[in-house]
Amino acid sequence: LSLKVKRAEERAEDDGAIRVTPRDMRDIASSVERVYLTIRDYLDGVEDHGRNEQLKESFDSAVKEWGRDTGLTANVSVHGSGPEPSPYVKGQMLQITKEALANVAKHAFATRVNADLDYDEAGLKIKIRDDGRGFLLSGPSGHGMDIMRERATLAGVSLDVQSEPGDGTSVTVEYKNSKGR
Repeated sequence: LSLKVKRAEERAEDDGAIRVTPRDMRDIASSVERVYLTIRDYLDGVEDHGRNEQLKESFDSAVKEWGRDTGLTANVSVHGSGPEPSPYVKGQMLQITKEALANVAKHAFATRVNADLDYDEAGLKIKIRDDGRGFLLSGPSGHGMDIMRERATLAGVSLDVQSEPGDGTSVTVEYKNSKGR
């Protein structure tokens, strides 16, 4: 919702008045409904709407939803096949993906975003890359980075963040299945 409001503010007239279009209102209403359903499911103990979906379907849906919500586009690629992680691990990996994409929309000022999901017999890897402004990894981290790290730890997956000022950011989350270890 904050991204939609920010976009409306960016379109403000010189007099500072914010002009909200009918499309803005439909988009905001849709976002409010998704947030409501997500919170309701969380309170009911349901971790993920698509928990019966394969990860590739949930991943594709999450990236498309991000695009609808932000007006940005990500190039999505899915390669290979292999064992699925548990629903809990899958849910945490998807939440890390969503947080990485949210950070792109909020901070990166990117012109190109890639969202990749690669399977092999050892496990799977999700990588979100952008060509945005990047940041110093040695500097203070934001709330989003802390959330991603915590989710990775809870799920037992690895998280790698690479970034350089002026050179974009790459977030990689990797799951190794028990046969691949």
